[in-house]
Amino acid sequence: MSDPQPLASVPSLSRSIVTGGLAGFGLSLLFVWIPGVGPVLCCGALVSTGLLAVWHRVAMTRVSVPGGEAVRMGAQAGLVAFVSSTAVLALSWLAAGRPNMASLMRESAQAFDANGEQDLLAAGARGLDQPAVVLGVVLSLVLLYLLLGTLGGALGAGVFKRIDSPPRTEA
Repeated sequence: MSDPQPLASVPSLSRSIVTGGLAGFGLSLLFVWIPGVGPVLCCGALVSTGLLAVWHRVAMTRVSVPGGEAVRMGAQAGLVAFVSSTAVLALSWLAAGRPNMASLMRESAQAFDANGEQDLLAAGARGLDQPAVVLGVVLSLVLLYLLLGTLGGALGAGVFKRIDSPPRTEA
């Protein structure tokens, strides 16, 4: 049985969280371009934020991460992925000359056939003109990123459990 690293040489917890969040965000950037299954794969990438954060912590410390800590790590890694994706989206909008999202949706609606999808996109474009709707969308996305990261952290606690970990004692 190998001894865990001395506390002074253990990498910080935040390093594992940021690593997991950025790696999961990077995966989602790769998957978003795949037609049809891209959104599903992106959700899987968001679950991987928590998994990767826990894996990084276990790999660096050689000690299992308890379930509660793994869940918190997963939620925080999901938040890192949300902040990263929001920053990239904002930078891309600035680079494109600050296009209006509602006008982009209206243009998309005009490009669709008259099979009902046009009305749905036009209604979405009108909704994005209202600040309360935008706030609701942003809060929903934050919740989604947190929940999927949390799920990944919980899965990571079980998947990356070290058999040779010494039992933790409460002080």
